Amino acid sequence: MKSPRFLVNMRLNQKFALMVFACLIVPFIILAAVMYVNMQTEAVTDRLNESRRRMTKIGSDAEKIANLCNMTSQFFLNNPRLIDFLRRAAAGGGFTPEELIAFRRDDVGGFERLVIANPYLYQVRIYYGNEGVPEFMPVLYHASRMERLSWAAGGWASGSWQLDYSDTIFPPEIMKPARNIMALVIEIKDAGLGRIGVMEIAVRMNELFPELFAEKKDFRCAFITEGEIFCHPGENGFWDENAAGLLSLQGPKMPADGRATETFIGGRLAYVSSIPVNQFGGKYITVIFRNDITADLAARRNVFFLIAGAAFGLLVIGVNLIVKAMLRRFYEIVKTVRKIQGGDMNVTAPDLGGDEIGDLAKQFNRMLDSIRRLMDENVKRELLARNSEIRALQSQINAHFIYNVLESIKMMAEVDSLYEISDAVTTLGNMLRYGMQWGSGYVTVKDEIEHVQNYLGLINIRFDYEIALKLDLPDCLLNQEIPKLTVQPIVENAVAHGIEELAIDTEIEIRAAGADAYFDLFITDRGKGIPPERLEAIRKKLAGAVGEESGAKGIGLKNVHDRIVKAYEGQSGVSIDSGPGMGTIVKIRLPYKHADCGALETADTPAAGGGADAASYNAVAPDGGDVI
Repeated sequence: MKSPRFLVNMRLNQKFALMVFACLIVPFIILAAVMYVNMQTEAVTDRLNESRRRMTKIGSDAEKIANLCNMTSQFFLNNPRLIDFLRRAAAGGGFTPEELIAFRRDDVGGFERLVIANPYLYQVRIYYGNEGVPEFMPVLYHASRMERLSWAAGGWASGSWQLDYSDTIFPPEIMKPARNIMALVIEIKDAGLGRIGVMEIAVRMNELFPELFAEKKDFRCAFITEGEIFCHPGENGFWDENAAGLLSLQGPKMPADGRATETFIGGRLAYVSSIPVNQFGGKYITVIFRNDITADLAARRNVFFLIAGAAFGLLVIGVNLIVKAMLRRFYEIVKTVRKIQGGDMNVTAPDLGGDEIGDLAKQFNRMLDSIRRLMDENVKRELLARNSEIRALQSQINAHFIYNVLESIKMMAEVDSLYEISDAVTTLGNMLRYGMQWGSGYVTVKDEIEHVQNYLGLINIRFDYEIALKLDLPDCLLNQEIPKLTVQPIVENAVAHGIEELAIDTEIEIRAAGADAYFDLFITDRGKGIPPERLEAIRKKLAGAVGEESGAKGIGLKNVHDRIVKAYEGQSGVSIDSGPGMGTIVKIRLPYKHADCGALETADTPAAGGGADAASYNAVAPDGGDVI
């Protein structure tokens, strides 16, 4: 088995140090990984058990608060003096001052002491409609104060719970309203008078759901009823987005005793727990993300590995220094080799004794003597080759000189009014300039098409027949970047191998089609086509196969394909379809370099053997287009 290159290139002392490091670090990593996984599992288990205990407590507190409120309501409703007061107030009957004072002293004071004595109760209020009867705060109030509460404005039912509202019975300038109140609302009725009062038994929601109002915690929680979601204001977005999905987990998939169910939320593993709070008509749900549980553990892990990495680094350095001292004589030979690499060929390895390293130094010196003799011979050969290259360079003609000469010929033709010759020379000069100016090796589709037009312009001067160029290219494609000389060699192949032997008026068509992130250029000719066996050989050559066939056919197409694949990879490249007597279609696939052309139709090259003539007019050639 061949060793990796980086191991082969390492120094010996480094290899020894690496071996020691590997023997220690691999068992350490395995042991640390197992320990970390166990610690993660334990942390998650402890956190979920804690969450379950908290959920159980919430269920127990909900039952306790609901029972307390129901018992409190029965205490008030069973007080005959209170009911008598509400009946007389509803009937509009007057009260004597003595009666009101006695009622305030004997009954309202007792109600107030009851509320104060119970820490769970926020307020117990009874609202009545007779504004002529005085209020006995903090228990008896006029109904007009109740109307300032948010739940009173909407429809409410007797015996229902009103959740998460603010205590606004007094104007804010008199008393700052308490927030996050929940209350059991009961209608007090009389058989003859109808409603004689409304009882509001209020508690604070944070007594039941303290986590809903906590600023910092490692989980998300909400109390969800059929129509509303109650959560911390900072978590509104999370619950608005995920509440429906979390509620869909309810039922067999979600235990009702606070045990957690695993699910993924936003790509993150989460543990979802829920407990029904039937007394208040909803469910209390918590979501704990696994990475929130293990965040502290991960931080400690990182610190541990950082310290361990530093320790192992010091160990490697120590081992490296020890091994380096052991290999000092060997490195004397290495030092000699480096001097030779720096150009000093007159050095020799020192005498290092009679063991294996000493024998290596002697053999190295003999090899140096042979190298010096060979170098002297090579210097003589290089002098001869360099003189030959200089003579070859002197015989070359500067391409810029040719271009300047063509400009001079053009001016002479224009002086003599030989404009056809002048135009031909201009076209030839443009082609020569296009070929000389490589720059980055990339041009726009527009520049490449202009080069093709110049080429066909010169071809039409040469032949008795005319080859027209038909274009169907959207404007948005003209500024796309493509490798230089991508289209022109294919057009030249079409003329040389498909059209020239027919010697008739014809056309070459260039059109575009979209293909996701790529666009396709189709070059279609009406030439003689390609026999099946030759077409198969060209396709194999494009696919990278090496054949025994000689000659230049297919080389230009292969060159264009290789340059495109090297530049872009992916799905880019050249493909071909043809048939004898049916013309040829060449497809060039290139990636978009600017905004996609949304209007491009999607099309593929016709299947091989399907007939290039039919394909060129049906699957490839569009209606319309300019013929040049």
